[in-house]
Amino acid sequence: MTGKNSVYGTPRPANVPTFPLGACVGKAKLMNPRPDNPAAVLHARQVCWGCPVLTDCRAWMSTLTPRTDPGDVLAGTTHAERTGKDPDRRVCRACWLVRPRDKFSLAGKHGQRAVCKSCVAASRPTGSPTSQRAEEAA
Repeated sequence: MTGKNSVYGTPRPANVPTFPLGACVGKAKLMNPRPDNPAAVLHARQVCWGCPVLTDCRAWMSTLTPRTDPGDVLAGTTHAERTGKDPDRRVCRACWLVRPRDKFSLAGKHGQRAVCKSCVAASRPTGSPTSQRAEEAA
């Protein structure tokens, strides 16, 4: 969440908030790992998972568009996961957890829902046929 924008190679956009208590403060290089280095990506995620402002960071992340996304590991997610370009995982737009793609329904505007099956099932009234099918699929 700190440092240069890894997607566009420009300085951070002005809309990036400052979280003084964030675990990533002063760790720009760590939070901007190469996508082809899974160990470095995991290390950056672990920094996020133990962060005292993770909830605030996720709330801010939910307001981002692909154009305003700073590109680093942010709230425990990678840029590819947030933009839906990761072939294996994506971020649920309801619970903000990174989940395997098979946990999302094959429906929606671009062929796959932005909300995971578990969140879809939780939003339906219990006992309805669609909620029962969703629970079986999750």
